[in-house]
Amino acid sequence: MGHDQCRLVLFAEVAHVLGYTLHVDLTANLVHKPDGTVFEFVLNVLERERLLGGLDEIELTMLDSALIADYEVARRKTEPWLFDEQG
Repeated sequence: MGHDQCRLVLFAEVAHVLGYTLHVDLTANLVHKPDGTVFEFVLNVLERERLLGGLDEIELTMLDSALIADYEVARRKTEPWLFDEQG
């Protein structure tokens, strides 16, 4: 079954079954339905890590804060006119 078909099946079941639950395994990229059916899904590595770590876009960026600070220091040295604070 293709990804679009799986999505349609899951959405239909969720819409028609009160209290519907399923298990999503982010590390294995699998969705387990209550009847035992398992669907595989595609998720890029960055998205998976973001979800597993509970990180939003800002928190994800802040993981590289040391690299960003190093870049800013280097940029001030090579293009100081961009940081002229007198104007």
